[in-house]
Amino acid sequence: MLLTRNAADKMLLCVLSLFLACLTLAQGKHVDIPCKPCVCSRTSNDKLVANCKDKHLFGIPKNIPNSVAYLFMSYNNINHLPGGSFKRFSALEHLDLSFNQLKQLHVDTFTGATNLMHLYLSGNYLQLNESAYPMGIFRQQKKLLTLNIAKNTDIADSVYPDQALGDLTALQTLFIDGVQNASFGIGFSKLKNLTTLSLSGERGHCSVQTLLNTSFLHTPSVRNLDISKCRIFFIETNTFWPLRHINLLDASDNQYLGFDRMGDAAYGLRYSPLSILKINRIVPTFAIGVCLKKNNTRYFCDLSLKEFHIDENRLELVDQECLGHLKTVELISLNHNRLTFGPYLFSLNRLTNLRTIYAYNQYSTNMPFKNADAVTDTILSPNPPLPSFDPHNSPNNDVNYDRTRIIHLPVKLPLPPNATYVNISNSKVNYDIIKLNFHRNQIKTLDLSHNVIANWTGPVHGSETVEYLDLSDNYCKYVSHTFFMFTSGLKVLNISRNYLSESLLADTNGQIFANQTNLEVIRIAHNLIRELPPSIFRRLTRLEVLDLSWNMMTSWNIEIRHMLHLHTLDISGNRYEGIPTPLTNQIDHIMSSRNETFHLSIKGNILKCDCPRLESLEWITGPHITIEDPGNTECTLSDGETISFIDIEDVIAKLQLQCKIVIPVLSIAVFGLLLFMLIFGAGMVYRYRWKLRYLYYTTRRKYRGYQRLGQEEDHFTYDAFVSYAEADRGFVIQEMRAVLERTYGLRLCIHDRDFMVGEAITANIINAIQSSRKTIAVLSPDFAKSSWCDYEVHMAKLESIHTGRNVLCVLWYSHIPDIRILSRDIQDMIEYDTYIKYPTQENDKEEFWTKVKAAISF
Repeated sequence: MLLTRNAADKMLLCVLSLFLACLTLAQGKHVDIPCKPCVCSRTSNDKLVANCKDKHLFGIPKNIPNSVAYLFMSYNNINHLPGGSFKRFSALEHLDLSFNQLKQLHVDTFTGATNLMHLYLSGNYLQLNESAYPMGIFRQQKKLLTLNIAKNTDIADSVYPDQALGDLTALQTLFIDGVQNASFGIGFSKLKNLTTLSLSGERGHCSVQTLLNTSFLHTPSVRNLDISKCRIFFIETNTFWPLRHINLLDASDNQYLGFDRMGDAAYGLRYSPLSILKINRIVPTFAIGVCLKKNNTRYFCDLSLKEFHIDENRLELVDQECLGHLKTVELISLNHNRLTFGPYLFSLNRLTNLRTIYAYNQYSTNMPFKNADAVTDTILSPNPPLPSFDPHNSPNNDVNYDRTRIIHLPVKLPLPPNATYVNISNSKVNYDIIKLNFHRNQIKTLDLSHNVIANWTGPVHGSETVEYLDLSDNYCKYVSHTFFMFTSGLKVLNISRNYLSESLLADTNGQIFANQTNLEVIRIAHNLIRELPPSIFRRLTRLEVLDLSWNMMTSWNIEIRHMLHLHTLDISGNRYEGIPTPLTNQIDHIMSSRNETFHLSIKGNILKCDCPRLESLEWITGPHITIEDPGNTECTLSDGETISFIDIEDVIAKLQLQCKIVIPVLSIAVFGLLLFMLIFGAGMVYRYRWKLRYLYYTTRRKYRGYQRLGQEEDHFTYDAFVSYAEADRGFVIQEMRAVLERTYGLRLCIHDRDFMVGEAITANIINAIQSSRKTIAVLSPDFAKSSWCDYEVHMAKLESIHTGRNVLCVLWYSHIPDIRILSRDIQDMIEYDTYIKYPTQENDKEEFWTKVKAAISF
């Protein structure tokens, strides 16, 4: 990102201020030296520092001691410095007069400052002429190493005051504004030690448009040349020829220079020791179809270039021949371009000395191919066809190609054989990795983060040397068991900010990370994980750092006791209410043989500080546990108050006292409540036992295929169900059945005859009652003693309640001495004379049976 002019100035001043602060604090204490309105102090080597920055001064304060070595006078209102202003400062080494209002300097301004080494005059109004810099002004500064007079003039046709500057024979670094006629006169030939020359518009004003063959004729000692952020659009071919010692050239931010003109200008760099070339942003902002051609790099063959920076040039393609011109390059920076697929990708192995590749922040460059053969044929073709696109066949008619899948390619993909670092992050790489096969390489660090690689199938052959792999923030939903098969050398793996919860949960046998036995750090944060299989990390015996933060985990079932080197676990941002016991037990096992601290991060959870979690809170304060960021780690008390873990020991002490009382009381209360509920429930079951039985068998009858008949006369299977004791069986079979069935034609349900074989007696009773119009209870002493008869009466009574019809009919067959042994329902019927008594006289029987028939038919 480019810095503005003001930002660059402020950065430089910040550096100076920081330097001053370091000098002040190096002694370890502030030394009070009177020099108001400035602040004075001494450095560790007893040199005096006077900080007069931004004091609204109009001149040099008289109170400053003569022995001052560092004098900071920037951001004041000084507009004139008369001769002899620094005559008494013979020990002065560093002078900062930047950002004042100086318009000219007296020839004797710096007289006496013979030991001055660093002078900053930037940000004033000193024009590049003899009035501002009279001849001889620097005649006594034979030790000056750094001079900054940039950001002073914006007059394009100024001329460098080489006669005045020529006296600085020890000068090594010069920051100066770039003028239109950027030619350094013969006076600069005296600057034999000048190694760094900056005309950059980043630090000051730069109006250079053309660099001539004579521009640097008198500065042959320059090693570092910065001509960035000027207005250069043309450089003559021999401009850089005099710079036979040049090591670094920065021509960035000259957007009208272009690759063609810069390539021609490289002619003057031939056979020079140039090792770093920066040509970032030298094409127009909205250029399209930018290609680095072989003619642009044809002179690089005669260089020993080590670093090549070509960022932000909207570069899309590179000629294959260019790679042959860059054989000596060890670092290439291609950030913020638009690189797409081309034949050059199959020539990367020609970059034999390349060690580092920066290619992050690329624009979206989706390949418009559906299969691997089309990809390979197109890349290998000498004249690759342009992709076609039919907007009518695109979803929503937006100009986007279908998602590309990198499937098994029939050839091995070449890589720079000695490259160790590759960064292609944040480049909208929008492919599914199905299967890839690379030539042998030495890549150790690979950053593919912030892309759209949504499916990781693999395997990826040729990835054995990778030690650091970053696949975070890729919207990935699927990772296969074979994807990491060949990355056996991995030490650090970051797959955070994806959607891998389902894929990881399905890995019950720990196959995904089975070959990562050398892994030391794994980060799986922000993956919507609720739980993981216990054996997912079973082969990670050397793991030291495990990051599962910002997921949705509430419990712990992962096996980690075999990770004997584990020292950091991050489970922050999950949904834990306390530290799970299975986790604390495993950490204790890990630390049992180690005399060091285990680092645990738990902030961002819904932790609770209460009695049930007291044990885990006490574990946290153990000697081998350190909670990371305790100030932002919070838990909630039982009263709703939230406290940080800084005060956790006090909270634990209070809980220990509280829980000694609360837990026993609570336990007794809970036990009492359970006992009460048990007794109450048993009582309710006993009280409503008959109703519960009735409802149970009614429901059972319904769901076993029986249907309750309607209440019309013809819809009952029987006219009456006879409930009797076994001792009264003769009366029911011989007399009752003979009269009611044979004489009156009624249908009786008699359990000896009509109950369904194989069905439970209780179920048969319910079926009989609900299938009969009436239930006749034959009362006798034996009936009163029978539990089954009692059951049948209760069920008949409940049937009456639930159906609203009068079901029960009592027939008093024989005398019962004490009716209190009968059920309450029978007693009520006897009490209110709602029963039929069997006659003792033979001639009364006909009337008796007539009443029974009438009761049944009613």
